[in-house]
Amino acid sequence: MGKPVSEKRMHPYLREWVIFAPATDVRPWNGATVRSEEPIGPVFDPGCHLCPGARRSTGVENPPYSGTFVFDNDFASLTLDSQARGLCRVMCFDPRHNVTLADMTPMEIEGVLRTFADQIRELTAIPGMEYVMIFENKGKEIGVSNPHPHGQIYATDFVPRIPWTMYESAAAFKKDRGGCLFCDVLAGELR
Repeated sequence: MGKPVSEKRMHPYLREWVIFAPATDVRPWNGATVRSEEPIGPVFDPGCHLCPGARRSTGVENPPYSGTFVFDNDFASLTLDSQARGLCRVMCFDPRHNVTLADMTPMEIEGVLRTFADQIRELTAIPGMEYVMIFENKGKEIGVSNPHPHGQIYATDFVPRIPWTMYESAAAFKKDRGGCLFCDVLAGELR
């Protein structure tokens, strides 16, 4: 087996050249590694602002939720009445304090995804909201202040450059080839 060869490839979503360098996967690693797993804690932590029934730092009490729970971020970086216009929400994936998405059952994860879809529909129905970004908050290494399984939902009045370019690429692909760019890329990866 020979040394992996780097290639220049056209990124189908971004329509720009990128380097694909498989040799970096087999190089020796002498750098530091960080264990990202948090120690398993209790199912309910009375000091956690995201647990069911807990009081958040603003004094608001969470309901005794049993599935996902979404609320407006108490410390939002975007608001509807600011120049950085938008909305920020927090989504608790599960009432249990000591699980991660990886620990959840497929049915529980489906509930998380359904809530994501509901939030996207709700937020894009607000006049002027053009884009919704959802991401998971996990790990002290990136500055997450709470280990409870949760994510952020940001709605903005603009579409950032990379998602917009991906949209344009998909639209051009459909116009030129009559198909779905993302479906074709996925099918190619599965072959």
